[in-house]
Amino acid sequence: MKKFSLITPTRERPTSVERLLQSILDTTKNLINVEVLFTFDNDDNLSLQFFNTYNPAKYKELTIKYFKKEHSDFLNRDG
Repeated sequence: MKKFSLITPTRERPTSVERLLQSILDTTKNLINVEVLFTFDNDDNLSLQFFNTYNPAKYKELTIKYFKKEHSDFLNRDG
């Protein structure tokens, strides 16, 4: 069975993350096939706090992963 992956960047919006996860729970029939991947910058303390403290039992049917990344300021690069 194929898995559906949803990759979502986030920045300081834990309420939006919770709403998204709840929406997936409310509207998806085969949750075992859903994987939700979040990315956020390593200086995003609100997102880090959320992912370190959220209740995984509430979303136990979902595969949830999160990744911190170095902040890149590519708009202000020289060259």
